[in-house]
Amino acid sequence: MRLAMAVSIALLMLVHGCGKDPTAPTATDAELIVLRFADTAFAHVEKAGSVWAVRGQERELVLRYENYGSYAGEPYLRFRIPAQALLRDPAGRSYAPGDSVQITVTVDAGGRYLFEFEPSGLAFDPAHPAELTVWYEWADGDLDGDGDEDAVDAELEEGLHVWRRETLGGEWQRLGTVRRKETVELQARVTGFTGFVIATRNAR
Repeated sequence: MRLAMAVSIALLMLVHGCGKDPTAPTATDAELIVLRFADTAFAHVEKAGSVWAVRGQERELVLRYENYGSYAGEPYLRFRIPAQALLRDPAGRSYAPGDSVQITVTVDAGGRYLFEFEPSGLAFDPAHPAELTVWYEWADGDLDGDGDEDAVDAELEEGLHVWRRETLGGEWQRLGTVRRKETVELQARVTGFTGFVIATRNAR
């Protein structure tokens, strides 16, 4: 009985906190090295997209490469929304079956792997979270910005995670992230919006 109550309280805290986990590592902008697109690749990616999410229907939002040789049409970001994922709107109202909301994503104009999702405050069911997948094969490999790609950059790549923040200029929180080296992708479960970034902690 007490365990069930504790689980319920924990889930409520996650929902009303838009998925914020008080135990997860946090960092400021200055403490993170943000992955960047290679210049040639960034010129050929979709910079924004949208999808209507509907309670009771599975939907997904995909951003792709455009006019980029054999990679034209290939995705670099996918946001999957399970049928039961929509939980509460930014005002705290619960979604009923058939209710919908338009979700939009905008890519950082400076070429960073930084994605702003709207509407801010939208909450997903922790039992049926949304899923963010990012492929970074065409990222700039010089993560430390010293002009070359070396062992230091490879070590920094090992530390890449998906991070989220609730407000512009706010603190970043690291999400549990699955990294697949063979497909050069990162994947994280999402229970709330707004900003997401692919980054590693600055060791300096």
